[in-house]
Amino acid sequence: MTTTLYKKTKAGKIQQWKIWVEDVGKSGSPEVWIEHGLTDGKKQVTHDIIKEGVNLGKANETTPVEQANLTAKRKATKQKEEGYKETIEEALKQQSISFTERFPKELCFYKPKNSIDDKKIAKLEGAGRLRITVKEDGMMYIVRKSEQFGVEIYSRRMELETDKFPHLVPSFEKMKDGTVLLGEMVLSGYDSHIKAFKDVTKICRSDTEKALERQKEFGNTHYRIFDVAFYNGECCLISHETDARHALAASIAISCDSSYIDIVERLDMTHAQAMQSVKNNKLEGLVLWDSKGKMKDGEAFTFNGKAYRPNILWKSKPKYEDDFIVRWDPDRGIGEYGKGKNKGKVGSVFVYQLDENGMEIALGKCGGGLTDKQRDFYSEKDMFPRVWRIEYDSIQPKTGSLRYPVFNADRTLSGDKLSEECLMSDTIKQARKQEKK
Repeated sequence: MTTTLYKKTKAGKIQQWKIWVEDVGKSGSPEVWIEHGLTDGKKQVTHDIIKEGVNLGKANETTPVEQANLTAKRKATKQKEEGYKETIEEALKQQSISFTERFPKELCFYKPKNSIDDKKIAKLEGAGRLRITVKEDGMMYIVRKSEQFGVEIYSRRMELETDKFPHLVPSFEKMKDGTVLLGEMVLSGYDSHIKAFKDVTKICRSDTEKALERQKEFGNTHYRIFDVAFYNGECCLISHETDARHALAASIAISCDSSYIDIVERLDMTHAQAMQSVKNNKLEGLVLWDSKGKMKDGEAFTFNGKAYRPNILWKSKPKYEDDFIVRWDPDRGIGEYGKGKNKGKVGSVFVYQLDENGMEIALGKCGGGLTDKQRDFYSEKDMFPRVWRIEYDSIQPKTGSLRYPVFNADRTLSGDKLSEECLMSDTIKQARKQEKK
């Protein structure tokens, strides 16, 4: 089989992607070949060798050739889901959101940038343009109200999941046709935002029947609006500034008249004060907005399955740090080797602190923050154990494992910290005791 697909790039050029199967390649086995690049440019070519089928000895056993063709078909389907089209003419068409058709799978709304530097924050604050909202630790959902379909609730992956949330539908029916909301599905009444996130994830990733059962156990989900994408059929993300969209979101939430529907919490304080509030209340973090921010065509949403990150909103999370014992001996199952260019080098180390009995308690792994030179330097097993200072975002309940750990400094190298001094912090002790609401 041979399939050729096309996609328009952000620069307006046409990207070509071609896949084909050679039943007997130079390797003597079936081969799946991929060629990709701009239609008027140089192409890159890669291939995979399929030496055997799958499910050998079973009713659904495949031969190597059959498996090669199935692999090619899956890869082509994946490309279509990411916005590739079967003809150049289709790829050149301007895509837009329709209120008379279901949302396509490849539709993807924007995401905030992952970070923002202090100078940018200071500039926005100085101009009176910084807006701060609490980053909800939930699952992103899109709500649409249209004359054609009524109320629809879509996951970020554009799965239609309205039936999981029947308690929300009557209230959303009060909205105007042509409205699209962006928000987070969350659970309230939890002491731990991490535990709340785990439970809401269980609900959202279940099938409808299980999701309804779990809401009886955990409580009904709440929907927190963080933006209005469309109102009365108009794309507000492009036509309205941030402040206007947030005011509209508040108005819509009021009109829905439901204790389960609200807007994300806004903090009227400085960024420094807001970050301290996040730490005090053990929240996940913040989203920072430029009050006058508008998105451009191609930024608010895409049809390639990948979210654009406009330069008008940013994540801002607190960082915590502590000293940990780290060990690395992948051949004994302690830590991991790197992949790709880091093959054979440090991928991640295992992280520990000492409990009250002096026992090392495993607290996850850390592989972030290391430079290529550091990965080379630490790739000798005899150098471990060591003491590293590690930054992290938060702590997993029950296990105490670090979330998003990043290497900060080597305390063994500086000679100012010993392994026996790495006592478990009270924060981690408390997290390890958290299991329930």
